[in-house]
Amino acid sequence: FGFVTRNSRALKFENRMKEAKNKDELDKILGKVELSLTVRLLGVNQGIRLDKLRTELEETLSSNQANNGDDFTKILPVISNLNTTPDATTPADQVDADGYEWLTHSDESKWYRNAQSNSQWIKFE
Repeated sequence: FGFVTRNSRALKFENRMKEAKNKDELDKILGKVELSLTVRLLGVNQGIRLDKLRTELEETLSSNQANNGDDFTKILPVISNLNTTPDATTPADQVDADGYEWLTHSDESKWYRNAQSNSQWIKFE
């Protein structure tokens, strides 16, 4: 019986190995493969084929783990200033002939205010 079912058993092991999501799952399946080889439920040729597949899958899983380590590192954008309104004490870049002060803020937005009052900056739209 064991001799007759070797090919189908090898295919089942092959499919289970391909479905393994991590090295621990693959190791559990490989333990069963080794037991099947020991009690001759798999032949030498199936063992060699499964060992070759094991090598390929271990390389794939180790490269995936290396790549996943980078994927879990999230790169967040740098937020220079959460409050986009300039502070009233921020000095103006220039003063025009009409008596208004102008400021180009860090996010490249334009702001103005009356030069006489030193009030809050108003966004120019």
